[in-house]
Amino acid sequence: MQILKRCLEDSKIGKHQISDVVLIGGSSSVPKVQELLRQFSDGKELCRSINPDEAVAHGAALHAANFFNNKDGILSMNVVLVDVNLLSLGIKSGDDSMQVIVPRNTALPTKREITMHTLYDNHTNVTLKVFEGERRLTAHNNFLGEFSLAGIPAAPAVKIRIK
Repeated sequence: MQILKRCLEDSKIGKHQISDVVLIGGSSSVPKVQELLRQFSDGKELCRSINPDEAVAHGAALHAANFFNNKDGILSMNVVLVDVNLLSLGIKSGDDSMQVIVPRNTALPTKREITMHTLYDNHTNVTLKVFEGERRLTAHNNFLGEFSLAGIPAAPAVKIRIK
C-alpha cells in the first residue's frame, strides 16, 4: 500500500478524488490483493468492467485515440496524457551521492540549470556521470552515461553553472 500512497502523493491527489479502482494484470485476481485495495479505497467496489488482462491494451487504445484527436480531429476524447520521467535523474557528487537534477515524475520535455563547484584548483575539465534512480548513493542507482565539460577557466576551485 506504500506504493499506492506514494503514487497519490506524487500525483497530488487524494483517495477521495479516485472515481474507479481498475485492477490490472495477473496479481489482480488474488483475493488478498483485492481485499487490501478495497480497504485502501475505503470500501469502494473494484471496477470489473475492464478485463484485467486487457486493461493495458485499453489504455493504449485511449492513448492512440488521443493521438488521432490531436492530429486530425477524428475522435472526440477528453483525455490528457503527460509524459514524465519515471525515475529521478541526477549526477554523481564528490562523495558518491546522487545530486538530483530532474526529480521523478517531472513533465517532459524539461530544462534545468545547476550551479556546482570544481573540486580542485586549476580544473579545466569536468566529467559528469549521469544516473537515474531514487537512492541516495549512485552505486544503488542506474548509470546512464557520462559527458565532459571542457574549457573551464583555470582558477582556484570555482562555481560553474551548467544548463
